[in-house]
Parts: sequence; C-alpha cells; structure tokens
Amino acid sequence: MKITLETLPEVLFDLVPGDRIFLIGQLGAGKTTFAQALIRRFLWNPEATITSPTYTYYQTYPNNLYHFDLYRIEHADDLIRIGAEEIFDNPNSICIIEWPEKTFETVKPTKIITLTEIEGWREISITNCQVGDVDKQG
Repeated sequence: MKITLETLPEVLFDLVPGDRIFLIGQLGAGKTTFAQALIRRFLWNPEATITSPTYTYYQTYPNNLYHFDLYRIEHADDLIRIGAEEIFDNPNSICIIEWPEKTFETVKPTKIITLTEIEGWREISITNCQVGDVDKQG
C-alpha cells in the first residue's frame, strides 16, 4: 500500500501490552514518522511532541510504551547497558523498535512494519506474527 502523511492514519492500529513492533527500512524510509504517528494514536493526542530516540536509544511514554532507535547499537551487551533487555523482557511493556536487527534476535516481533521509499512515496507492508515466528524478520 502506498502511503503519504495524509493517508498514514489509515494504516495505524491499536497497541496492546506485550507488543513488539519492528520497524524495518533504510535510512529515510519513514520509520520514525510512522512511530510518531503510532505513539500519538496510542496517547490519543495528535498534537503530542514525539522526539526521535536516536541519541538516547529510547523514549518512554505512559502505560509502559517505549520507542527504541537502535541504529547506534553495536553489541548485544549494549542492550544490557542501556536497560533495554529488562524492558523487552517485561510482558506488560509495549516496544516500537527501529533497527530491530540490533536486538540480535533476542526479541520476537508481534508485528513487522516494512517501509520502502519509492519515488517520493512510502510503501508499507504490515505482517502480523505469532509467538515463535522467527523467519518473518527478513
């Protein structure tokens, strides 16, 4: 499905405790923009200021919602150092994860959102995963 900022709300969905949302795409594909829209929907506040966690690794929001940007993670030990492992292991947390390959396969997704930039458009695909689906991360 092709999306623009105007059609983005049509592809948003509700978040529930235990969700692990993987955002996959190249730099500039729209992962952070998608995450921001999803967080605003979750907070029921379309005007909420949602900042990118690029330099802080993650941002925390009400109701155990976390937005991760793991682009700068280099080793699995870095996840422990920033406290991510505890958050990922908490069944009540909700995690939106940019660059999920940097979790080194320690986190299993509930949804995989793949964003691709094609000639000024963003194309999105959403894959629902069941617990134990490990081959869906490609």
